[in-house]
Amino acid sequence: MNDRPKTTAIIIDDMTSIRAMAKAILGAIGVEVVGEAENGALGLTLFQETRPDLVLLDIDMPVKDGVSTLKSILARDATANVVMMTTVSNQAVVESCILGGAKDYITKDKDPMTVKARLEQVIAELSI
Repeated sequence: MNDRPKTTAIIIDDMTSIRAMAKAILGAIGVEVVGEAENGALGLTLFQETRPDLVLLDIDMPVKDGVSTLKSILARDATANVVMMTTVSNQAVVESCILGGAKDYITKDKDPMTVKARLEQVIAELSI
């Protein structure tokens, strides 16, 4: 029997369909989604309220983009586990996110099984 508490996550993405897909994938691997936000400003508030084990974060969003949201989250909690999940595949952006403290960078154009496998790998490596 596994007594380990369930891993929690929030999803910050402006597309409802992507949030639904991510929520389904996380649920399938046993992660509890404790909140969703459609922009970085709301996501930052949600992060502060829920303190999840994992944050899935889009880059291109209205109000506050993902790169500045990543910086804001890590300024509040340097140990936060943030995975960028986006359609942006520009290598410079990828590198800046990873160097900026993101744990991984997953492009949304991957099939759901590939995304699921990557998220399982990321979760297995998290220090939570």
